[in-house]
Amino acid sequence: MTLEDLLHLTRRRIGSLVLALVVCVLASMLFAFASPSSYTATAQTYLRVKIAGDPTQSALSHYNAAQLAALKTDAVVPVFTSAAVAQRVVDSLKLDETAEEFASSVSAERVPETVSVKVSVTASSSHQAQVLADEVIRQAAVEVKGLEGDESPVELVLLSSAELVSATRSPALVTCVAVGLLAGIVLGYVWILIQELLDKSLRGPEEVREALSVPLLGALPRVPSLRWLSRGAEIKMEEQLRVARTNVLHAISQGDRRVIVVTSAGPQEGASVTAASLARVLALSGHRVVLVGGDLRAPSTTGLQNSPGLADVLTGSAYLSESLVKGPVADLELLPAGRTPANPSELLGAPMMRDLLRELAADRLVVIDAPPILRFTDGVVLAAHAGGVILVARAGRTSADDLREAALAVEQGGGRMLGVVLNNVSEPGGKRKAVRNSAVSTAESVSV
Repeated sequence: MTLEDLLHLTRRRIGSLVLALVVCVLASMLFAFASPSSYTATAQTYLRVKIAGDPTQSALSHYNAAQLAALKTDAVVPVFTSAAVAQRVVDSLKLDETAEEFASSVSAERVPETVSVKVSVTASSSHQAQVLADEVIRQAAVEVKGLEGDESPVELVLLSSAELVSATRSPALVTCVAVGLLAGIVLGYVWILIQELLDKSLRGPEEVREALSVPLLGALPRVPSLRWLSRGAEIKMEEQLRVARTNVLHAISQGDRRVIVVTSAGPQEGASVTAASLARVLALSGHRVVLVGGDLRAPSTTGLQNSPGLADVLTGSAYLSESLVKGPVADLELLPAGRTPANPSELLGAPMMRDLLRELAADRLVVIDAPPILRFTDGVVLAAHAGGVILVARAGRTSADDLREAALAVEQGGGRMLGVVLNNVSEPGGKRKAVRNSAVSTAESVSV
């Protein structure tokens, strides 16, 4: 996989990567906060050498005592961290740990240019760390006295009681966050590669052409909602719609019916938006167009659900003339779905529907927004009345198998396939296929 492929994959699956990063970082932070904190306290002891005789009368005695203290200070430092002193502390305070475990939490060092020793003890609480540090000095004094003998002039004196010097988390929060970020990146890309390998949805025009032998009428970029019907579209969308319009007009010119059914394999694939878009650009090119809400189960084409519409005309409760609504552009009329009937399929398949479409198509192009083919039979029923069917596929959602199954259902129902419109396109044709192949190659190399 090249760097370009990786960047392209990242851009398309950025949501998965961000989610993996957030989850891993949050998990690492929770782990850091759940980990026990450690506290370190230090205390100092002074090594004192007693002077024999009258200390005020002998300068030599003072000198000798100072020299001896300097020598002894280095010698007693290891005593503080010895197993013997650790055992004394464990026994004295009745600690729930072994002498070896406690000794590992104790450190001692001579204070430079002095005869003092600084003792540090790490514990799970600040109070315990202070108590232990003071106790280490007391027990070390006893141990030194035992080693030196009762007649020895050397003794340890507590110079300053233990004070808390630091509190740290183990592991540190910064370390945990850094590990979480790294893990999030790694797991995120692993997840992305797995998604890419398992994703069977169509992405680009080339994949549509490979799935079906019918023409690709257009590849439309992402459209946020139906609101653009009345607002106009951006230049890129308009240009792609003009391409689709030209292809559609060429396709229906080869038939004898001016009725076009726009449907999809499954729900939420953009058939209603595409039907409205196509009707609009056809009207802008000078054709009289009527957009029919053929989805009697879940009307969405016009947003006029409470107005009389197709179902009302077919049941005889409303006239066609009073059900037609002027569209947002010249030469465009809307026929809403109307009130939801109890038997949509039977109503759409009735001879009255055929007669209604013949009347509308006498001087208009008829674009029908139909329900999903694989969900309801309504789309297949409408296809039998039409001059052709346009299947709408949504990039990133519609699979090649679903598209082929929908096209087969149309043909078996007596409909004629005009072609496919691919919407929600965010990448050039063929790019996704190259990236997927790179992902497969990467996965195979890793497995080897």
